[in-house]
Amino acid sequence: MINLFNVDDDSNFKHMLESVGRSITVNRNPTETKAIITNTSLNTEYDDRKISSLEPLNRGDMIEYNGNRYMLISEVNDKRYSHYKGIMRHLTHEIVFNHKCVFEAVSTYIENGNPSLVGGNVLTLIQDKVTVYAPSRSMGITLTTGDTFMINGNKFKIITNDTYSQPGISILTSERDQINPATDDIEHNIANGLACPINVINPEPITMNVSDTLQIDWTSLHDAPVVFVSSDIAIATVDAQGLVTGLSEGDVTITVTNVSNGYIFDSVLVSVVDVPDTKTVNITYSNPDQQSGDYYYIYYGDNGTFTANVSPVDEPVTFELYADNKISAVDTSKFSKVVSGNSIKITAKSSTYYLQIKAILDSDPSVYTWQRVRIRGFV
Repeated sequence: MINLFNVDDDSNFKHMLESVGRSITVNRNPTETKAIITNTSLNTEYDDRKISSLEPLNRGDMIEYNGNRYMLISEVNDKRYSHYKGIMRHLTHEIVFNHKCVFEAVSTYIENGNPSLVGGNVLTLIQDKVTVYAPSRSMGITLTTGDTFMINGNKFKIITNDTYSQPGISILTSERDQINPATDDIEHNIANGLACPINVINPEPITMNVSDTLQIDWTSLHDAPVVFVSSDIAIATVDAQGLVTGLSEGDVTITVTNVSNGYIFDSVLVSVVDVPDTKTVNITYSNPDQQSGDYYYIYYGDNGTFTANVSPVDEPVTFELYADNKISAVDTSKFSKVVSGNSIKITAKSSTYYLQIKAILDSDPSVYTWQRVRIRGFV
């Protein structure tokens, strides 16, 4: 049974909460709580409501209730009887504030006699000034004198940010400012929304191999935080620092976006290609037992065949012969040669001579190998 005369017993209020309490959230906390919401006297200025809750309430708290946002505007020092009570005001304007390229959409209301309000929208301004009230307890951005914002196509500059008169509430005294189409995002109602560019500075075109990594380099005015996104994570992923990892062949777009304003971004196309096969050439000798140190030898009057083997797939090579220093021309009186495909047959015509065989891959002359050969007499 409810005891109406025991004002310190919160069981009475708990019973009322269970019966007629409404679900609310406070300061963007996803956990819902219960409160009793009642009307205030009807007037033409504000749609204020009274709120009662067992949970602590503070001036400046942002209350989300029934699809609308309100701010607690009354001072709440302690419980009144067994619970907390306050007055909350409907937040009629969502304003995107910009402080050094960090943006935040904040629900606010406007007060005083300067603006003419109809249906929550600013139509005319008597003195080109507005005072904006914002719930600082739920704001992540810190506003300072000179920061700008827009309200329904009107641009304003903050003159003062009073956070002392009513703790928990930012009282922003602001004056009309000149719109600059080059820097203000008029389409999205964001002051200086075009003045915070992000630029990817990697030289283009960008190509990388599968399994390789690539660092995206960028600039962001005021070092405003950014987020990286890959258009196809099956082709390439990108981490929080902009390091791209190639996973499969294809083209992928890496986009760098301002964390707090998705309209500010830059992107770059990255082509991921399969890792090319490493081509190698090595030379084998028909008489492998005739080897000493770094050379094969051929006895005077005898011959030997040297074969160029190409990996991973056999391809044509070209043979070049040099003196032992790999620079000078060979003395062709010391031997004779016959080339057949990727093999070269050397016949010794002297008893002492050194030469170098160079096998060069036709499809890529940067791939080659050397083999030293000695012509010697019989022991």
